[in-house]
Amino acid sequence: MNIDYFSKNKTGRLTLLAVFCALTISISYLESIMPISPFLPPGAKPGFANIVTMFICSCFGFFPAILIIIIKSIFIALTRGFIAFIMSISGGILSTLITGFLIRGSRFNLSFIFIGIIGAFFHNLAQIFVASFIISNCLLYYLPILILLSIITGSITGLILTIILPVLPKVHHYIK
Repeated sequence: MNIDYFSKNKTGRLTLLAVFCALTISISYLESIMPISPFLPPGAKPGFANIVTMFICSCFGFFPAILIIIIKSIFIALTRGFIAFIMSISGGILSTLITGFLIRGSRFNLSFIFIGIIGAFFHNLAQIFVASFIISNCLLYYLPILILLSIITGSITGLILTIILPVLPKVHHYIK
């Protein structure tokens, strides 16, 4: 498959983004059916769908990444309800904006591991503020745990993206 052709051709670009959108929804769904760990706060997930979002920000820009987040959040609304939708859209939009800025707008050549950590942190931050507004301010006590989880999960997603990108040399060309 020649990704270069797909990314320059409008129909091919749309098709490629639809595939990545389906991948993001699939990963999100798989994370939702994972067993809940007794050592983690309620709702904590690894955030593997963020790998696709960071990839899309890198190769295609903000708008396609935000669009994928919105579509994924709509899927979450349909399958898990309104509260899950609000949590997904708030964390997804904020983390994608921050991640996109760090990838495309920063003057510094930041590692995907660092960007993954920052993205995970802002995703968790948005979700904890929304949850504390909806449920109770007591949820803000989870923030230190979520910061630690952001470091762990963000490092993993950033590392996975760092490993995957060299395997896709045609797409990797757009990042540099």
